[in-house]
Amino acid sequence: MKKKTVWFFAMLSAAFLAACGGSSQSVEQQEEVVEEDTELTLWTFPVGNWGKPATVANMLADFHKAYPGIHISVEYLNYENGDEKVSQAAASGDLPDLILEGPERLVANWGEEGWMVDLSDLWESERAGAIYENVKEA
Repeated sequence: MKKKTVWFFAMLSAAFLAACGGSSQSVEQQEEVVEEDTELTLWTFPVGNWGKPATVANMLADFHKAYPGIHISVEYLNYENGDEKVSQAAASGDLPDLILEGPERLVANWGEEGWMVDLSDLWESERAGAIYENVKEA
């Protein structure tokens, strides 16, 4: 279920997400599965318009119309203290479900640290062509 949410954010932002969750189902199978009353937490760095609460609220409003049972709370990080907040959360085992950050900075390191779910099955989807190569590498 959370891979479906990851796909939504990946396609919407063309940036990489560090995400938690997953299952053995394919992306296509998961598109048909919507769990009710699912709570997710998103921390976002100001990548593109993701630092603008009004823009994010509009995107989430559209998402919530399609998936009313999935509730996403957002916390906005900045480059002055966001890295430290993520590091502390990882050390305490209290990471959010989703983190939006560009692949060229921290995300590649997060994978090396084992903080990310393997999303390589997403690259096999017919929609994977919309994902930048540096995002896949990260």
